[in-house]
Amino acid sequence: LNGKAPLPGQFMKLTNLAKTFREVAEKGKDGFYKGRVAEAIVELIKSKGGVMELDDLAAHDTDFVEPIKYTFNDEVTVYEVTES
Repeated sequence: LNGKAPLPGQFMKLTNLAKTFREVAEKGKDGFYKGRVAEAIVELIKSKGGVMELDDLAAHDTDFVEPIKYTFNDEVTVYEVTES
C-alpha cells in the first residue's frame, strides 16, 4: 500500500486482479488469452520492446502433461515438467 507491504490486519483491495479472476471464471481461457487481459499483457510487452501480438495469445494452446516426480526419504518430493 502506497509502495509498502501491508501491516498485519490491514486490508488491501486488488480490483484489477479480482476482475481478471472473474473474467477467467466466467469465460475460461478466453477470459485470459483474449479481451482485456490479453490487451494488457500485449501492451506491457510492447512497452518493454517485445513483439507479442493479440493473435499470439489467442492462438495459445496448452498441453497438460503428467510431471516427473521423485520423493527423497519420504519427506521431499521434487517435480519436473517436460514437454510432451
